[in-house]
Amino acid sequence: NAMICHTDMTKLIEDISQKKSFHELKTHYSQPDLETAISELIQKKFIVDKNFLETNKPYADFQNKKTENGSLVNKLRLNVSLACNMKCTYCYVDEKNLRHSDALMTWDTAKKAIDEFFALLRLHHHKFCIIRFFGGEPLLNWPVIKRSLDHIHIKKQDISVHFILNTNGTIWSKKMATILSTNKVGIAISLDGIEKEHDRFRPFKTGKPSYKIIARHIENFLNTGCILGIETTIGNHNIFGLQNLIDQIALWNTTYKTCIPLSFQHLTIVDKTDLDTIPVNKKIKQLIALIEYARQKNVKADTGMAHFSINALKGQRNKGRYCRAMGGELCVYPNGDIYPCGALKIKLG
Repeated sequence: NAMICHTDMTKLIEDISQKKSFHELKTHYSQPDLETAISELIQKKFIVDKNFLETNKPYADFQNKKTENGSLVNKLRLNVSLACNMKCTYCYVDEKNLRHSDALMTWDTAKKAIDEFFALLRLHHHKFCIIRFFGGEPLLNWPVIKRSLDHIHIKKQDISVHFILNTNGTIWSKKMATILSTNKVGIAISLDGIEKEHDRFRPFKTGKPSYKIIARHIENFLNTGCILGIETTIGNHNIFGLQNLIDQIALWNTTYKTCIPLSFQHLTIVDKTDLDTIPVNKKIKQLIALIEYARQKNVKADTGMAHFSINALKGQRNKGRYCRAMGGELCVYPNGDIYPCGALKIKLG
C-alpha cells in the first residue's frame, strides 16, 4: 500500500493520529482537499475504523509496553566481526567514520549476549528464535562462532533455534563447513552474478577478483551438506546480466540435488549515485522477467527487501515482514553495544 504523497499528507496522518477532530482539521486544510485525502488514506488503510482488526503484522500497532519489556524479541544478531577481507563498492560500512573497523567480538561479549537473550525468551515464553551471525565478514571470527554454537545448544533446552550466517563466501575449511552443516546453519552467501558482474563491484581489498574463489567454496559447502542461499544486490552492474547467475544456480541444484534460493536485494542503505541509476519502470520489468526466468529453471527466487513492491505489483496484500528492526531483533556489536539491526545506528543500550 505504498503511496507517493506531498508532505502535507504525512502531516495530516500525524494530526489524525493525535485524535484531532474533523472540525480542527478543517482549520488547517481546505475541506475538498481534506475529504479527498482522508478518502485515499482510508482506501490505502493508512487510517482504519477503530474496530478494524489489523491482521497484517508489518503494520500492526504494537502496544508500547510490548516493545519496552522485550516481549517481541525473538531474534538475535551477533555482529561478531567488523573486519572484512573484501572492499565492495556499495558497502554500507563507512570505514572513515567507524572506529575499530577491524574489531572482533570477544567470547565474553558473545556469551553475555546469548545468556541475556535466552533469559528474555524464557521470560516471555517463546519457543522459537532466530540467531544470525553477521559482520563485516563473520567467518573471520570463527572461534567465537564455534563456541557460540556449542553454548547455544546448552542454553536452548526446549527452545527451537534457527541459525543464519551471512558471509561473502571467500572463507572455507572442511572442519568449519562440517560444523555448520551439523548445526543446520543456513548460509546466506553474497553473489552479484558470475565473473563480470560480480567482480566489478565485489573485489578483495587487494583488488583481486573474488568470484572464482566463492564459486569453488559454494561447491565445497554443498559437498559438505550445508544449507545455502544466494543473496544478490541489484544495481547498474548486474541487473541485466543475472540470467547467467540463475543458470549457474540451476546447474548447482541439478549437480548437488539441492535447492538454492536466490534473493534479490535493493541498494537501500547507501548513497546510490552512479550505482543504481536505472529508471524504476525498467527495473521492475527486469525483476519480473528474472523471477519468471528463475521459475522456468526451477530456481526459487524472491525479492528480499523488494518483496513489498513486488507483491503489490502482483495484487497481493503484503504478508510477513522483512525488516527485523521493529522491536523483534537485537543486534549486538563487538563492543557490546546494542542496535535494532546491523545497519541502523540507533543505540539501544
